[in-house]
Amino acid sequence: MKLVKLTPKGAATIEELTREYHKRPAEMLALPRADLNQLIGLVRKLQAGKSLG
Repeated sequence: MKLVKLTPKGAATIEELTREYHKRPAEMLALPRADLNQLIGLVRKLQAGKSLG
């Protein structure tokens, strides 16, 4: 087993990547509320294994 320690630069890089990963895409933020609600409904159907057709 090896012990690995991040450098301060490595830790800062991971923090920055994590922050960017959790940012909402600008294209989604620009969608109207009705479109977002429809998208949420479609994703829920997909998660439940239901057909979209």
